Amino acid sequence: MTVSSHDTFLLFLAKAWHTMSGMPTASTNTNIYSMRRACYGIYANYVPVGITPKSPLDDVAGNQGLRANMKNLIEGSGDRVIAVQRGDWPAMDKTAMLEQYAKPLTTAFNTAARYASKSYLHLYPSGSTYSRRGRFVPPVEHTKVCNWRIGINVKPSSMAQAVAALAPVLDAQKDINHIKFQAPGSASKCDSVIVYMNKTDDYLNVKNAVIGAVTGLDIQDCFSIIWEQPLDGIGEAAEPPIGSFGTYRSSIAVLSYHVALRLVNRRPNLDQFLKVAKSVYQQFGVSFADPHKQGQITATPQDMNWLRKLEA
Repeated sequence: MTVSSHDTFLLFLAKAWHTMSGMPTASTNTNIYSMRRACYGIYANYVPVGITPKSPLDDVAGNQGLRANMKNLIEGSGDRVIAVQRGDWPAMDKTAMLEQYAKPLTTAFNTAARYASKSYLHLYPSGSTYSRRGRFVPPVEHTKVCNWRIGINVKPSSMAQAVAALAPVLDAQKDINHIKFQAPGSASKCDSVIVYMNKTDDYLNVKNAVIGAVTGLDIQDCFSIIWEQPLDGIGEAAEPPIGSFGTYRSSIAVLSYHVALRLVNRRPNLDQFLKVAKSVYQQFGVSFADPHKQGQITATPQDMNWLRKLEA
């Protein structure tokens, strides 16, 4: 089922307004960051009514256990670098990790293996040179530009299969920069797989290759709020100029609320907030019509710096 980013964006704004209306309004760093965290929580934790939230894999014996799935995930990545999104984003020592996940259930993981099983894992094209903090040099023919993303809400039970299925697509489709997977020991968000890419005239072919690769996997029938959802469990959206997709839109919601506070000299009602938000979001390149896209930024340097501080 197609779900418009416009519709879920209005839902996000209504929930954000309701939440911020019950929070302290003084423009202190503590209050502003609290509002941003609350708004981001609305974005990150969104699951439509009637959809059962995902559950992480338990550390149990058998093919459905966490250890077996982490082993299959690593082996499915082939010779490609995996970076673990923790600390300095180290490149995974696959040999060491496989040894950890081969241990009996009576033996606990070491810290690195425990983190890897619950973190975001970034997969880079074959032939990439990786350093740290997500910095890598892809093969010459691969894009270095990321202005678009395709997301898939893969359940933990199919994450290892998703890695194996998408790894060859990553190598074959040169407009793809890299792919992020949520390890199966976690199930916190709908965007459990994100394909980072450069959107070109060949986009439809790339999109079809990605969707074709994950057909038949266990995918939850919803996606993150504000993304455009062309199919159940599939989302697409633009890369933000700073921060992440969700934090960028959450920060603008907070700024909109504080602008509305100054304009009406009291807590704004929903209509007042939405009127201000429409103008503020537009200044940051986000339209109410297509909020999953990124347009030209016309915000003042002062407002842009304010947002950058929140994203730091």
